[in-house]
Amino acid sequence: MPIAERREQRRFKRVLVQRFGGCVVKLAAPAISQAILTDISVGGMRILIEEDIHNDDIQPGTEVSGEIASENPGLCMKFSAAIAWQRPSSVDGEHAIYMGLRFADYTPLPDALMALIDQHDAVD
Repeated sequence: MPIAERREQRRFKRVLVQRFGGCVVKLAAPAISQAILTDISVGGMRILIEEDIHNDDIQPGTEVSGEIASENPGLCMKFSAAIAWQRPSSVDGEHAIYMGLRFADYTPLPDALMALIDQHDAVD
């Protein structure tokens, strides 16, 4: 599917979190000790996983739970989600995976993240 079509399917605007400081995502199952949060919206997030994980553990529809950790406590949160998609990638020539997570209904975002999303919406 072309990128333009995928963007039109998004229900929520995303904020690139990388520019506001590093946020690490830890998943309980599948056990991912450190993924990079690349962007987030009120509907979900995209993460980059540089660990070796078994492909069967990350199939779309798989329920996951975890937390976002950051030096900024205002960006930290626990969440439940489902894997929406996953795509192979590479970082510095090493295998990596981008993964889209769709939050469970009524997952509240911390005020600091909501402020970033609101700011982003005001600029667009």
